[in-house]
Amino acid sequence: MLVAAIILRWCHIICAIAWFGGSLYRVMVLLPSVARQPGTSQRALARQFHEQQETLLITAALLVILFGILLGTVVGPLQTADMLFTWYGLTWIGALVLAGLLLTWEGFVVGRAQERFLSDDTVWQTTSARYARQRIKSWRRIITLAWGEMVGFGLILLFMVLLHYGL
Repeated sequence: MLVAAIILRWCHIICAIAWFGGSLYRVMVLLPSVARQPGTSQRALARQFHEQQETLLITAALLVILFGILLGTVVGPLQTADMLFTWYGLTWIGALVLAGLLLTWEGFVVGRAQERFLSDDTVWQTTSARYARQRIKSWRRIITLAWGEMVGFGLILLFMVLLHYGL
């Protein structure tokens, strides 16, 4: 059982690093860099990155949640239903709910906003100043939404620290 716990924890941490690191890289480097490119190359570049980043981030998030469930129940202290009502159990449930909300935010808020923006042909077919301002505004909105995800990661980190200390 100890070997299983070590392997699960390792997988959980690696996937969490991929999820958090990918999201952090996107919000701090990728989106701002693409937004500064000339309007003609922004869309193609952003589409390439968007598809790959969404696949990576959503897969990593699902695996983090799955491994977290297994760590808490199969190899963790939550062996019976009444253990869910301990401080540890409530913190674990809170972390799972928060991770689920963060995954939903990623897939249905940030990802969809970026997809709608990249699919809007009217914004991309012209080089007028009006549409250039609209593109800048859209990039800022997407970056702001992605920063919201970083706040969620901060809260999840707090929950992980609490779980570590059994609170």
